[in-house]
Amino acid sequence: YRPRTADEVSGARLGLVVAKLSGDLVSIRFLMFALVGTSGVIVNLAVLWLVLALGTDFAAAQTAAMIAAMVSNYTLNNALTYRDRRRRGWRFVTGLLMFSALCSIGVVGGVGVSTFLYDRGHGPVWWLAGLAGAAVGTLWNYVTSTAITWRSR
Repeated sequence: YRPRTADEVSGARLGLVVAKLSGDLVSIRFLMFALVGTSGVIVNLAVLWLVLALGTDFAAAQTAAMIAAMVSNYTLNNALTYRDRRRRGWRFVTGLLMFSALCSIGVVGGVGVSTFLYDRGHGPVWWLAGLAGAAVGTLWNYVTSTAITWRSR
């Protein structure tokens, strides 16, 4: 047992307030997952911008961006969202592989949707297509992450 810090207690209280205000539709864990996902969107857009600036076509750039966001999200979720189920050592690596395999469905869907929007939109708006692609797998990733990657022991 490790005593909680003041920040952890404040975060838990905020999460409880959000859960109660939503009639328990939004769990604390989902709220944390969404916050980590928001940071993943920033990683996605930054990598997408960088890889596009290097002259890569959109689909390849979006694939690289979504993979970078996936690794970032796994690392942060492991440390924050699922800290009570944290994976360490070899289990961290196997968890990353499992998370990546599960999230690859979201990557395929996200790249497909974002490439479609980028290619068929009214002028290619890379960041809007990138956001759409990043948003596609959020619920899928949360459900599979909770049920499989960080399932209760």
